[in-house]
Amino acid sequence: MQSNFCASDVVVTGTVKSMVRGPGEGLTVTVSLIGAYKTEGLDLPSPPTDTSLKFYLPCRQCPIMKKGNSYLLMGKMEENLGPVLSQESFVVLYRSNQDPILNNLSKRKCSSSPGQAA
Repeated sequence: MQSNFCASDVVVTGTVKSMVRGPGEGLTVTVSLIGAYKTEGLDLPSPPTDTSLKFYLPCRQCPIMKKGNSYLLMGKMEENLGPVLSQESFVVLYRSNQDPILNNLSKRKCSSSPGQAA
């Protein structure tokens, strides 16, 4: 989980409220936030609970998500699109026992990976 956390720009937990086709072949998924652990490039209130956040999924089945389910979402920020969940994104069903792990990861410093700005 740590390597996925460090490779992501956005790490949040939330419940899928809506899924709408577009733009293009993708989906726009609106999530009601449960928690926010890494929010590079996002302007969220504190605490972010119940704040809506839209993610763009470039293809409809990557990752597979269902309305009403809660997920741990680790994605990237992309210029002009905002938060994006691609095939490579880490997305799993949310369980409250993930909170302490995510809190600890959010307090640690990630080492820069090659090819990323420090």
